[in-house]
Amino acid sequence: MNGLQKTGVMSRVEAAFRAWQDACAAYEEAIGGRFGLSSSDRRCLVMLVERSATASEVARRLRLTPAAVTALVDRLERRGFVRRTRDPDDRRKLTLEATDKARELASAVREPLSRAEQDLLEDFSLTELWSVIRFLDASTQLREMFAVALKREPAPGAKSP
Repeated sequence: MNGLQKTGVMSRVEAAFRAWQDACAAYEEAIGGRFGLSSSDRRCLVMLVERSATASEVARRLRLTPAAVTALVDRLERRGFVRRTRDPDDRRKLTLEATDKARELASAVREPLSRAEQDLLEDFSLTELWSVIRFLDASTQLREMFAVALKREPAPGAKSP
């Protein structure tokens, strides 16, 4: 592949990736709008459906303050999506877990898309799938690195202390 062809393919990959990100964001926003869940609500529920966690783990993973996590968990608990349980070994420690209601909601929302994506992936060879994984893993690392850097930089036009 010559340089011009590679440039064209790379441009197409970038455009496809941006379109995929936009579609993911639109899908997540549609879920939020349909069920009255904020972005943080959705991210917390996804995390807790995967496995129980402490409030500090939720704060760290979602990059929220302890106060924000408390408000988030209060909202989700009132709606019946999350419950707080005490650790039997350390009564001071609370564990957050998704309720059956949250698991049912996650399943109802995610299963149809998951099945469709599994069908789509059947059309790809193992080599292609490993290339997709390699790209997504590398892109995830880059985005995490750039997110950290952006948080450290002052906003354009902001006055320095």
